[in-house]
Amino acid sequence: MQPKSKASAKALALTMVRAQEEIAEFQTEVDKLAKKRGIDKLKHEVEESKRDLTNYMARNRMSRLDLDEAGYVNCIQSTAEHVWILSKSEIPVDAPDGMKPLRTLLSREAFMRVTKRVIDKDALDEAVADGDIDEKEIAAAHFTRMRAPYIRFESGPK
Repeated sequence: MQPKSKASAKALALTMVRAQEEIAEFQTEVDKLAKKRGIDKLKHEVEESKRDLTNYMARNRMSRLDLDEAGYVNCIQSTAEHVWILSKSEIPVDAPDGMKPLRTLLSREAFMRVTKRVIDKDALDEAVADGDIDEKEIAAAHFTRMRAPYIRFESGPK
C-alpha cells in the first residue's frame, strides 16, 4: 500500500514497527521453547546422524534405503567437478599426483589467450579444437573431482 500523504506514511511506518516488535516477541518465545525442549541439541544430533548415514551409504555404494511406510532415503552422488590448475599455488591437496600448472605446460602466448583471471574454458576448447594446443600437452593441468555425496529423505510409499 503506497502512502499518499505524510500522515499515511507515518501510519504505515508505525504499523511496520509494531509488526516487527510482535515478530521479535514471537521469535523470543519460539527460542525459549526450543531451548526448553532441547531443539538445538536435537538439531545437532540430526546433523551428525545425517553425516554418518551419508558416509555409510556412500561407502557401501547404496543409492537407496527403504524405510518401509516412512518412505526412503536416496544417496545422491553429484556429478564430477572439473578442476583446472593454473599455477602451483592452486594445486589442491586432493589433486592426483603428477598434476602440473597449465602455466608451465603452455607457451606464454597460448596461456594468455586461454585464461583471464580464471581459465576461459571456451577459449581453451576452441584452441584445442583448432589444433593450436594439443590436448595431451595440457592433460596434467586438469582433473575431475567427485562432489561429496548427500542424502535426501522422501516420504510416502516406495
